Amino acid sequence: MAPNSRRLHPTSSRTLLCALCVCLVLGLTLSGTEVRARSPPSWSFLKEIADEQTRSCSSVWPAAPVERVLVHVCIPTVARPGGVEYLSSTLDSLAYQLDLAGNKPAWLDGVTVYNMHVPAEEHVTPQRYFESKRSRRAWLRVRIRNEPVREHRVMTHGDGIRRVVWRSKEAQDYELTLQMCMAENPHVTYFAVVQDDVEFNEGIRDLASWVAQRYSRPAAVCSLSLYDEDSATPPNGELRADNMVARVWERSRAADFANYIYERYDVDPVDWLARSFCKRKRKPTRVMVPNPLSHRGEISTLQGKVWSL
Repeated sequence: MAPNSRRLHPTSSRTLLCALCVCLVLGLTLSGTEVRARSPPSWSFLKEIADEQTRSCSSVWPAAPVERVLVHVCIPTVARPGGVEYLSSTLDSLAYQLDLAGNKPAWLDGVTVYNMHVPAEEHVTPQRYFESKRSRRAWLRVRIRNEPVREHRVMTHGDGIRRVVWRSKEAQDYELTLQMCMAENPHVTYFAVVQDDVEFNEGIRDLASWVAQRYSRPAAVCSLSLYDEDSATPPNGELRADNMVARVWERSRAADFANYIYERYDVDPVDWLARSFCKRKRKPTRVMVPNPLSHRGEISTLQGKVWSL
């Protein structure tokens, strides 16, 4: 089917079919009756049928009740050059905004930090943060990369060997984070994969209601972004600037994307892989506006790379 061709919504097609059936029944019923003999018809029963069809069709894509939204936050992290460290402030800002030391919101399943550094023992921040306060152990877990780094197979985009190796591992880190987070939390439907250099604001408190609204029709979106580098993004509009700062994935879509990365980890940077994946699905990525977090990391995990924020 051509991309621009219009498809009839299931609600419209079902209601139309119902109306045609009713007309047929009326025609057969009245065919042997004199017109002057029948009383004026009451059409109230047609409204009842239409209402029933509307209720039936609305169950095709039921809105996800806020109380049923369960999100697990998954944070991949590696050590940065020069000992620069952002992870602690990222976790502190999340704990503060959601009052994780007091009453964890019902929609938050928990937070897992994935130490993707190789070798893992050189990145000591995750475990030190976890052990620094006993109260954090109720909502925070730390896991270590359990897969070896696969070597790149191709050189693309004219990138030098150092950059290709770096972005290939970054893509693998994202894929493994999704795979591990899904495997460890089989009861969770939504996964927020967040970089380790963000600062959350009060908007994160509305994440559950926003996810419920955006995922009222799960098949209609590819992913949800909590950040857009383009400040001109319209409220709840499509992502303008490719980035992987913070994305929310529904489980089935997360599994598909993880497999997509596995096959193409060395072809494109991970944000480009997300763009091509969603393009293949012909589904948009919606942005939460205002963004519930900011991207604060200036020092990249690539030696010598500095972000202009």
